[in-house]
Amino acid sequence: MVSRFPAKVPERQKHSTKCLRASLERDIVTKQLELDIQFSFERCICNNAGLCAFPARIERCYSVTLKIAKSELDKLRLHGEESYPQECCGILLGSISGDHIKQVHCAVRCINTHTDPSQDYYNIDPLELMRIEREASSRGHDIIGFYHSHPDWPARWSRNDLEEAHWTGCSYVITSVQKGRATETNSFELVGEEESKHFEKEDLQVDV
Repeated sequence: MVSRFPAKVPERQKHSTKCLRASLERDIVTKQLELDIQFSFERCICNNAGLCAFPARIERCYSVTLKIAKSELDKLRLHGEESYPQECCGILLGSISGDHIKQVHCAVRCINTHTDPSQDYYNIDPLELMRIEREASSRGHDIIGFYHSHPDWPARWSRNDLEEAHWTGCSYVITSVQKGRATETNSFELVGEEESKHFEKEDLQVDV
Protein backbone atom coordinates (compact mmCIF):
# COMPACT_ATOMS: atom_id res chain seq x y z
CA MET A 1 0.00 0.00 0.00
CA VAL A 2 1.27 3.45 -0.93
CA SER A 3 1.17 5.95 1.92
CA ARG A 4 -0.68 9.23 1.34
CA PHE A 5 1.63 11.00 3.75
CA PRO A 6 5.21 12.13 3.07
CA ALA A 7 7.93 10.10 4.71
CA LYS A 8 9.32 11.57 7.91
CA VAL A 9 12.54 13.48 7.31
CA PRO A 10 15.37 12.24 9.54
CA GLU A 11 16.56 14.75 12.13
CA ARG A 12 20.09 14.67 10.69
CA GLN A 13 18.79 15.58 7.22
CA LYS A 14 16.64 18.39 8.64
CA HIS A 15 19.66 19.77 10.49
CA SER A 16 21.75 19.57 7.29
CA THR A 17 19.06 21.39 5.29
CA LYS A 18 18.79 24.09 7.97
CA CYS A 19 22.57 24.62 7.95
CA LEU A 20 22.61 24.84 4.15
CA ARG A 21 19.80 27.40 4.17
CA ALA A 22 21.60 29.48 6.82
CA SER A 23 24.82 29.33 4.80
CA LEU A 24 23.05 30.51 1.64
CA GLU A 25 21.40 33.36 3.55
CA ARG A 26 24.78 34.47 4.91
CA ASP A 27 26.23 34.41 1.38
CA ILE A 28 23.37 36.56 0.09
CA VAL A 29 23.79 39.10 2.91
CA THR A 30 27.57 39.23 2.38
CA LYS A 31 27.16 39.78 -1.37
CA GLN A 32 24.64 42.55 -0.77
CA LEU A 33 27.04 44.24 1.64
CA GLU A 34 29.80 44.09 -0.97
CA LEU A 35 27.50 45.62 -3.60
CA ASP A 36 26.36 48.35 -1.20
CA ILE A 37 29.96 49.25 -0.37
CA GLN A 38 30.97 49.30 -4.04
CA PHE A 39 27.98 51.50 -4.92
CA SER A 40 28.82 53.88 -2.08
CA PHE A 41 32.47 54.14 -3.09
CA GLU A 42 31.83 54.71 -6.79
CA ARG A 43 29.30 57.45 -6.02
CA CYS A 44 31.70 59.16 -3.65
CA ILE A 45 34.82 58.91 -5.82
CA CYS A 46 33.00 60.30 -8.87
CA ASN A 47 31.64 63.26 -6.94
CA ASN A 48 34.96 64.01 -5.26
CA ALA A 49 36.85 63.94 -8.55
CA GLY A 50 34.18 66.04 -10.25
CA LEU A 51 33.63 63.40 -12.90
CA CYS A 52 29.96 62.58 -12.63
CA ALA A 53 26.95 62.67 -10.33
CA PHE A 54 25.94 59.05 -10.76
CA PRO A 55 27.90 55.88 -9.88
CA ALA A 56 30.03 54.73 -12.79
CA ARG A 57 33.29 52.93 -13.28
CA ILE A 58 36.23 55.21 -13.94
CA GLU A 59 38.41 54.85 -17.00
CA ARG A 60 41.76 56.42 -16.22
CA CYS A 61 43.03 58.88 -18.82
CA TYR A 62 45.26 60.95 -16.55
CA SER A 63 48.20 60.47 -14.20
CA VAL A 64 47.43 59.83 -10.55
CA THR A 65 49.52 60.46 -7.46
CA LEU A 66 49.00 58.81 -4.09
CA LYS A 67 50.27 61.02 -1.28
CA ILE A 68 50.92 59.54 2.14
CA ALA A 69 52.63 60.79 5.28
CA LYS A 70 55.82 58.95 6.22
CA SER A 71 54.26 58.08 9.59
CA GLU A 72 51.33 56.30 7.89
CA LEU A 73 53.63 54.56 5.42
CA ASP A 74 55.80 53.37 8.30
CA LYS A 75 52.68 51.98 10.01
CA LEU A 76 51.63 49.80 7.09
CA ARG A 77 55.21 48.62 6.50
CA LEU A 78 55.52 47.68 10.18
CA HIS A 79 52.22 45.78 9.86
CA GLY A 80 53.81 43.73 7.09
CA GLU A 81 56.83 42.92 9.25
CA GLU A 82 54.70 41.93 12.24
CA SER A 83 52.50 39.66 10.09
CA TYR A 84 55.41 37.91 8.38
CA PRO A 85 55.44 35.20 7.06
CA GLN A 86 51.71 35.74 6.42
CA GLU A 87 50.29 38.62 4.41
CA CYS A 88 48.96 41.64 6.24
CA CYS A 89 46.15 43.79 4.89
CA GLY A 90 44.45 47.09 5.58
CA ILE A 91 42.46 50.01 4.22
CA LEU A 92 43.58 53.48 3.20
CA LEU A 93 41.27 56.32 4.19
CA GLY A 94 41.56 59.78 2.72
CA SER A 95 40.30 62.17 0.09
CA ILE A 96 40.61 62.82 -3.63
CA SER A 97 41.25 66.28 -5.04
CA GLY A 98 40.14 67.64 -8.41
CA ASP A 99 43.68 67.37 -9.77
CA HIS A 100 43.59 63.58 -9.32
CA ILE A 101 45.72 63.48 -6.19
CA LYS A 102 44.69 60.91 -3.61
CA GLN A 103 45.69 61.95 -0.11
CA VAL A 104 45.93 59.23 2.55
CA HIS A 105 44.85 60.48 5.97
CA CYS A 106 44.96 57.15 7.79
CA ALA A 107 46.04 53.54 7.22
CA VAL A 108 43.71 51.17 9.08
CA ARG A 109 44.78 47.65 9.96
CA CYS A 110 42.41 44.80 9.10
CA ILE A 111 42.35 41.13 10.02
CA ASN A 112 43.38 38.82 7.21
CA THR A 113 40.60 36.22 7.28
CA HIS A 114 42.32 34.00 4.72
CA THR A 115 43.64 30.99 6.62
CA ASP A 116 44.71 28.53 3.91
CA PRO A 117 48.52 28.17 4.34
CA SER A 118 48.87 26.60 0.89
CA GLN A 119 47.90 29.88 -0.82
CA ASP A 120 49.24 33.34 -0.07
CA TYR A 121 46.69 36.11 -0.42
CA TYR A 122 44.54 38.26 1.81
CA ASN A 123 40.86 38.69 2.49
CA ILE A 124 39.03 41.41 4.42
CA ASP A 125 35.73 40.55 6.07
CA PRO A 126 32.95 42.53 4.28
CA LEU A 127 31.42 43.41 7.65
CA GLU A 128 34.71 44.90 8.84
CA LEU A 129 35.01 46.75 5.54
CA MET A 130 31.54 48.24 5.90
CA ARG A 131 32.19 49.24 9.53
CA ILE A 132 35.39 51.07 8.58
CA GLU A 133 33.67 52.73 5.61
CA ARG A 134 30.88 54.03 7.84
CA GLU A 135 33.29 55.31 10.50
CA ALA A 136 35.39 57.01 7.84
CA SER A 137 32.32 58.63 6.28
CA SER A 138 31.32 60.07 9.66
CA ARG A 139 34.70 61.84 9.74
CA GLY A 140 34.45 63.05 6.15
CA HIS A 141 36.90 60.48 4.78
CA ASP A 142 36.56 57.92 2.00
CA ILE A 143 38.09 54.55 1.23
CA ILE A 144 40.68 55.44 -1.40
CA GLY A 145 42.72 52.26 -1.37
CA PHE A 146 43.95 49.08 0.24
CA TYR A 147 47.34 47.78 1.29
CA HIS A 148 48.87 44.38 1.81
CA SER A 149 52.26 42.72 2.02
CA HIS A 150 54.08 40.18 -0.11
CA PRO A 151 56.22 37.95 2.13
CA ASP A 152 59.48 37.08 0.32
CA TRP A 153 58.01 38.31 -2.95
CA PRO A 154 58.45 41.53 -4.96
CA ALA A 155 56.25 44.59 -4.41
CA ARG A 156 54.24 44.04 -7.56
CA TRP A 157 50.72 42.77 -8.07
CA SER A 158 50.05 39.07 -8.58
CA ARG A 159 47.37 37.32 -10.61
CA ASN A 160 45.44 36.65 -7.41
CA ASP A 161 45.65 40.33 -6.50
CA LEU A 162 44.06 41.28 -9.81
CA GLU A 163 41.38 38.60 -9.65
CA GLU A 164 40.32 39.65 -6.14
CA ALA A 165 40.44 43.41 -6.80
CA HIS A 166 37.07 45.04 -7.58
CA TRP A 167 37.32 48.64 -6.36
CA THR A 168 37.94 50.53 -9.59
CA GLY A 169 39.77 53.81 -9.03
CA CYS A 170 41.28 52.64 -5.75
CA SER A 171 44.99 52.40 -4.97
CA TYR A 172 46.48 49.03 -4.08
CA VAL A 173 49.68 49.50 -2.10
CA ILE A 174 52.01 46.51 -1.89
CA THR A 175 55.04 46.14 0.37
CA SER A 176 57.65 43.47 -0.15
CA VAL A 177 58.76 41.87 3.14
CA GLN A 178 62.00 39.96 2.71
CA LYS A 179 62.94 37.65 5.60
CA GLY A 180 60.82 39.68 7.98
CA ARG A 181 62.02 43.13 6.91
CA ALA A 182 59.96 45.55 4.77
CA THR A 183 61.85 46.61 1.68
CA GLU A 184 60.18 48.11 -1.40
CA THR A 185 56.67 49.62 -1.43
CA ASN A 186 54.75 50.36 -4.65
CA SER A 187 51.26 51.58 -5.47
CA PHE A 188 48.97 50.54 -8.31
CA GLU A 189 45.56 51.84 -9.35
CA LEU A 190 42.81 49.48 -10.53
CA VAL A 191 41.32 50.74 -13.79
CA GLY A 192 38.88 49.49 -16.43
CA GLU A 193 35.65 47.54 -16.41
CA GLU A 194 35.43 44.24 -14.53
CA GLU A 195 36.02 42.14 -17.65
CA SER A 196 39.01 44.24 -18.72
CA LYS A 197 40.31 45.50 -15.38
CA HIS A 198 44.02 45.93 -14.87
CA PHE A 199 46.53 47.64 -12.63
CA GLU A 200 48.50 50.71 -13.59
CA LYS A 201 51.46 51.87 -11.55
CA GLU A 202 50.93 55.23 -9.88
CA ASP A 203 53.29 57.71 -8.26
CA LEU A 204 53.74 57.23 -4.52
CA GLN A 205 54.65 60.52 -2.89
CA VAL A 206 55.80 60.35 0.73
CA ASP A 207 55.36 63.49 2.81
CA VAL A 208 57.86 63.81 5.63
